[in-house]
Amino acid sequence: MPRTNEHCENCYRHPKTPSCSSGCGVDKHLDEPLKNCAKCRMMKYCGTDCQKAHWAEHKPHCQNQSARNALRKSLGPDFVALEKSFRDWCKDNSKYLVGFAVSALGLHEDRKARIDSHVFLVGIEPVQISYPGQNTTSSRTIRYIVKSARCATMDEIHLLLDNKWGGTAEEAYAITEVSCSHRLGFLRMIVMDSSGVLPVPFDTFTIPTDIAHFSDEFIQTNYNPDWQRDLLKTFGQPLPPPSE
Repeated sequence: MPRTNEHCENCYRHPKTPSCSSGCGVDKHLDEPLKNCAKCRMMKYCGTDCQKAHWAEHKPHCQNQSARNALRKSLGPDFVALEKSFRDWCKDNSKYLVGFAVSALGLHEDRKARIDSHVFLVGIEPVQISYPGQNTTSSRTIRYIVKSARCATMDEIHLLLDNKWGGTAEEAYAITEVSCSHRLGFLRMIVMDSSGVLPVPFDTFTIPTDIAHFSDEFIQTNYNPDWQRDLLKTFGQPLPPPSE
């Protein structure tokens, strides 16, 4: 069933949008806007009944995100500004990464088999950080470039991320699953700070993206075998030498 990214995590209903005219799979749209979970500020619900019904599934991720929010505030304004620049880069460029991810994950070969088992993993590094007193017109200027990008399996991602979250092994496994995609069928993308500037767990940003509106024909015709080269070119990374 096609769904928007802005839907109730329990009943999947959402307020009507212009894109719903093409068929969103919802019989009755919501009259009121969705409300964020008061603790993690990430998941959205149509009301308290749906939030309570979804709590058992959402609880590990919610508690982890709430702890991250509290830790973020305790690290001071310099860290908050740096981490915000990382998150802003991820959010601002997510729409551009989607096209590369579709090719990198090989969805043109078998969309159903790969979309829930593979992840587009991108590593970025800051290349310019300036502070007050260094002839800058702003308090901080940060630019990022892509250093690496590849397709990874979910098994690889669990080895990479589970130890970042704390808690039991089962809880950490569940947090990684929900962070990568809180709904089956979403494109899984992860951006990581590969420079070591940001501490764990703030060095990782997950971007689950609904691509239900991408037809199989669209994915087939837009497959780019040179996606990695074009990605590095797009984000200012020097191109690798041509292979012999």
